[in-house]
Amino acid sequence: MRLCYWWWFAAIGAFTPFASLYYREMGLEGIQIGVLTAMSSVGTAFLAPVWGAMADKYAVHKGLLGGLLLGGALGALLLARAGSFPHALLAVALLAACVSPVPSFLDSYAVQISERSGTSYGAMRVWGSIAYILATWSLGHLMGVEVSRLFIYCYAACLLLTMLSSWGLPRLREHAVHAMWSSFKRVLSKRALVVFLLLTYVIAAAMSTMYSFFGIYVREIGGTTTMLGTASSLAAISELPIIAGSGLLVRVLGPRRLLMIAVASYTVRLGVYGFLPYTHWVLGIQLIHGLCFGAYLVSTVTLAHRLAGRELAATAQAMLASISMGFGSITGSVMGGALLDALGTVGIYKLAAGMMLAALAALTLSMHLLEEGEETQATPAEASEAAASPTGQP
Repeated sequence: MRLCYWWWFAAIGAFTPFASLYYREMGLEGIQIGVLTAMSSVGTAFLAPVWGAMADKYAVHKGLLGGLLLGGALGALLLARAGSFPHALLAVALLAACVSPVPSFLDSYAVQISERSGTSYGAMRVWGSIAYILATWSLGHLMGVEVSRLFIYCYAACLLLTMLSSWGLPRLREHAVHAMWSSFKRVLSKRALVVFLLLTYVIAAAMSTMYSFFGIYVREIGGTTTMLGTASSLAAISELPIIAGSGLLVRVLGPRRLLMIAVASYTVRLGVYGFLPYTHWVLGIQLIHGLCFGAYLVSTVTLAHRLAGRELAATAQAMLASISMGFGSITGSVMGGALLDALGTVGIYKLAAGMMLAALAALTLSMHLLEEGEETQATPAEASEAAASPTGQP
């Protein structure tokens, strides 16, 4: 399991930081880059649940996981050969369709292995974060000033190594598949939960605008590919203590305050990117990534659980992932891409900072409603375990 996490997050580290910059250097327009970066979120929102349900129904988790990773590697190789937007779109669509369920598949294996062996989830997951750090840093230095196809070939290789590592995974226990549609109406009847989900949509849209075009931003302000790799590595390092101490943070601060800290940190970070666009600021501000994304992940997963109650917890988590990391990320990528040529990355980062500030104001006004809506209190251990669940970011 450690090897699977290692190679999977090495793949993510090899690809994600450099993709948008590569698309820009292909000569693509901003809206085209936005569409390409949104494809992974489309897969998360629409296809990942389908693959998961198929694996559960037919108990073919390992075989399907291997096939999807192989398909993802093929999509990556096709992307390396693409010379135009239509060809790149087909390659990225195949890639997104195949890799979108991989995090949830690995998660399922890790949880069951943890139950069987007593090895903590975090002890397995941390190897993924280390691999991400090494991949971003090493590829940034290997490519130097210009981005090249090297990162795509490394991505494909890491997907294949993940596939090979998955052959040693045990068979997952079979379990019944329950339709979630009957629970959606009950979830949507909870006013506080609906407000919370709408807030995460806006926050995720602003987040996606930042992450999707960060490589282009670094280049526009005079940075190099080496600097991009170093910045991405520092961000991942800063996340480790937040995830490791998630149980303590939830216990001391509570998920609502922790979410406010995350949104405030994102507002500051985007404000620095937008209003102080200088290379010497980038590496320093990356160190608050853990306080941004790590605190956001911990707080939203925990708060969704508490607002929904234990009976509707699974439905609430699925809706959280779909609305925030799915539709919110799609909105941010496409909106940022549409405005990229007109405003540049500095301009869209100013816009994203304004969105995040508006979300912070709305969250402040909603604190009392969210407090009233907390029906169930998760234990610190549950909060820590749930918050550590990977979502495609290290």
